[in-house]
Amino acid sequence: MLKRLSRWLFHGRKGTGARGHEPDFDESRFDLHPEASPSLLHALDELPGDRAAMPAPALGAQDKRTGHSAYRQHAIHRHPVSASSHTSRSMRAPLSSPLRALWRWLLLLLIAGLALQLFFFARIALMTRVDPQSTAFERSELWRLWQESRADPPAPVTANGKKAVVRKPKPLRWRQQWVSYERISSHLKRAVIASEDDGFVSHPGVDWVALQEAWMRNAAAQARAEMQAQRSAAQRTTQQAVRQPKVVGGSTITQQLAKNLFLSGERTLLRKGQELVLALMLETLLDKRRILEIYLNHVEWGEGVFGAQAAAQRYYGKNAWQLGPDEAARLAVMLPRPRFFEKLPNSNYLADRSGVIESRLWFAQLPP
Repeated sequence: MLKRLSRWLFHGRKGTGARGHEPDFDESRFDLHPEASPSLLHALDELPGDRAAMPAPALGAQDKRTGHSAYRQHAIHRHPVSASSHTSRSMRAPLSSPLRALWRWLLLLLIAGLALQLFFFARIALMTRVDPQSTAFERSELWRLWQESRADPPAPVTANGKKAVVRKPKPLRWRQQWVSYERISSHLKRAVIASEDDGFVSHPGVDWVALQEAWMRNAAAQARAEMQAQRSAAQRTTQQAVRQPKVVGGSTITQQLAKNLFLSGERTLLRKGQELVLALMLETLLDKRRILEIYLNHVEWGEGVFGAQAAAQRYYGKNAWQLGPDEAARLAVMLPRPRFFEKLPNSNYLADRSGVIESRLWFAQLPP
């Protein structure tokens, strides 16, 4: 009894002494199980009867088979459940780290996407008071035209001893001038609505029926093109070119404005989805009158020709508010392919389609 009490007092005095008088213990010198310590193992070894465990090894001992310290081996034999759980946790940790990295990247992408949408929202909100000076499409076209104007001219050509002719680079041509909504001809407004989006006043920015019809027409055209390609392959006429189907967009004036303001001209599902989101933002923050005003001031009407004022001066030598019904109808028909019709101003299609649009002018509804 006295021996056990003295032993308890000895260990207790060693463990409960003042903190300033505790001996230094370097844990980095020992390779221990997380749930075991030298003092605990020695204390358990001194318990009497069936509660006593196997003797604790010496401090410097090491197992030759496993390479672990003797204290770790001692803890594993004493606590097999804890050791197995520790091993399973150490095996699961490397497997979970790629998942954590994946979730981290997905979270970053989500935050970046939300930040981009907030940027677009702020830009559109600013357009309620400030007129946009340029669009993403205009800047890309200006860069392309500037690159072409800076390109090196071709080498001089000599023939039959004649003097070489040096071709000058193509000059940079750019026309764009903002005019207010009131200074744009009402004939041009009606013609553009009748030609591009006859339900502009009534729809919420996206015409879902037109999108569905365009999707069905494109699918049918693609199916016909594939059948033609299979028929050509069966007939072994590989030199015969298969005509690609024409892609119908079904975009409203609001969607076209969203694409011109912020997006590129590539045809992808991601770009189309972003276009729909921007169209809904435009309809939420701006009224129909403001949307049509921005659209008519930045839509393309030829190579380097943007806006109603520049188009009226380029093709008719007059201001935008002076356009008549026939002139407005011809400009509206040019919108889907302005560079093509700029080179073919006297085409039969342009004349026939202009007559159809002119007959619809008075049925087109303007925004209040």
